[in-house]
Amino acid sequence: LLLVGEGDFSFARSILQADYILPENLIVTSYDASIAELNLKYPHTFQENYDFLIDQGVKIFFRIDATNFLKSFKLTKKTPWTKILGPEWHHKYLQNIMFNFPHTGRGIKDQDRNIREHQELMFGYFNSCKQLFQLVNNDPKKTSAKQYTAGYSLSPDGKDTGLAENGLGKVIVSLFTGEPYDSWQIKVLAKNSGWKIERSSKFQWDQYPEYHHKRTNSEQDTTKPAKERDARVYVLEAFNKNKHVQ
Repeated sequence: LLLVGEGDFSFARSILQADYILPENLIVTSYDASIAELNLKYPHTFQENYDFLIDQGVKIFFRIDATNFLKSFKLTKKTPWTKILGPEWHHKYLQNIMFNFPHTGRGIKDQDRNIREHQELMFGYFNSCKQLFQLVNNDPKKTSAKQYTAGYSLSPDGKDTGLAENGLGKVIVSLFTGEPYDSWQIKVLAKNSGWKIERSSKFQWDQYPEYHHKRTNSEQDTTKPAKERDARVYVLEAFNKNKHVQ
């Protein structure tokens, strides 16, 4: 799981403490430039969360733009994914990329312009996910997962990786309900980017007790406490929009 735009890192901490994922299978990223910058932005919460993740051995990256993963991670032929993540990723696939409550942080008053900018953010994210999945999961040097399970599948449906045939995994987005978020038209944006909603569900705040949703640009609470607001989680899977059903 790759987490995008992690704020004060409290969501990452919450899913580890709840044993939803192993530390070695989690990658945490921030759009911000450094530990110092995040301490200035979230002085009461960030450092403790960051120290917890470091103690758990979680991979953490700064300056990661959700709309351009390849450039942000500085991925090239000479610097492949496994060199950046470490040798243990030679046999691992990237299965999920998650962006919780995406926001540009710009606070644009003009609602139409605000909606348009966030639609562009989502378009960029969906396309960037596709590029990263294909680069990471279609690496010819990647060892087959079956070699690590003696040929047996670890999943009930018989699939080893949980990926589409072209290496694409699942894209996950959580959004508040109501305006302006409904006007982003997340399902339409997904479809136009080659993704479809596999499923969606209500965001269950009580499942992530350590998670404290923060503003993009400060530690101040939102006008209404996040945990009192309804939100949904969307899980997207790839589809071929040019493929016709017979």
